[in-house]
Amino acid sequence: MGITSFHEAARLGEIIIIALPWSCLKDVLETIDPAYLRNKTIIDVSNAVHFDNGPRLLLQDTSAGVIVQKLLPESNVVKTLNTISDKIMIHPNFKEGSPIMFMCGNDNSSKDQVRALLKDIGWTTVVDLGDIRQSLLQESIMLACVISEINLQSPGSAFALLRH
Repeated sequence: MGITSFHEAARLGEIIIIALPWSCLKDVLETIDPAYLRNKTIIDVSNAVHFDNGPRLLLQDTSAGVIVQKLLPESNVVKTLNTISDKIMIHPNFKEGSPIMFMCGNDNSSKDQVRALLKDIGWTTVVDLGDIRQSLLQESIMLACVISEINLQSPGSAFALLRH
């Protein structure tokens, strides 16, 4: 398979992964015929964050996930994989144990598809946080992870849920 346009990828894809910088995400989505995204599962990996004077979320009362769902009202957006580096999205194996992956979205069938995909790429613990409004929580978790990586000088980190 070669390189293709966003428009063509949306037309052909069964599950669409949005992994674009926040600064261009809206412009790219507006180039795609909405009919090609209708009723499809859209995995949103985006984060609206900037790094001037330290990492901070750009959005205060909403989230990137909510905005993506509003931009794609006939699609089923599932927010996931946004809390970690792209280098550990697949086969997240750590000597300390298995990290946790969060997801949220409005459509249970799409979340089931995404959960299966996450399991296929190595995520053993996947927690559904609820509807797409919980993407604000996930984006905050991402920010906590980035700040932790900076402070601990440990890039490529992920959070784990420890059980007693």
